[in-house]
Amino acid sequence: RLALLASAFALPLLAAPAMAFDYSFGGTFTQSNEILMFNFSVDVAGTVLEATEGFAAGQRVAAVLPLGAVAEVVACPADFVLPLPEQLGFDEGAALPMNYLTAHFALAVRGSLRPGETVLVLGAAGGVGTAAVQVARGLGAVTIAVASTEEKRALALSRLRTRVPL
Repeated sequence: RLALLASAFALPLLAAPAMAFDYSFGGTFTQSNEILMFNFSVDVAGTVLEATEGFAAGQRVAAVLPLGAVAEVVACPADFVLPLPEQLGFDEGAALPMNYLTAHFALAVRGSLRPGETVLVLGAAGGVGTAAVQVARGLGAVTIAVASTEEKRALALSRLRTRVPL
């Protein structure tokens, strides 16, 4: 186990997703074609080992790291740690940070989304798609969710209850 670092948390890892971002950096090839191992994934969920900066020991949390989230214990800055509600499992918690940060950045920061505008979300059954629909609705937009198969469409409809399903 890692010692608790100043202004950081050490979390015993209970869940870390493998996302499309991760696969693109899964191995780095050298000129001799050797693969350098790379610790992928940026999202984690677990329990706080020691109380610090507003979080109690044993508290359930999710966090986002710069890289290196696949480990038995991770250390991360306190600013990157979020409380994990009891109704969410660790696997769900580990899927939240990067998906929702991506959706919020795309819609609110880059897209300057305003209440009453309409957002078309492709891939609405996936992680970022689910987050995009929820963030857009939270910002007051009308959402149109699209999924590639009937199964994914049903999943998106059951999860998201979009106003104008396709």
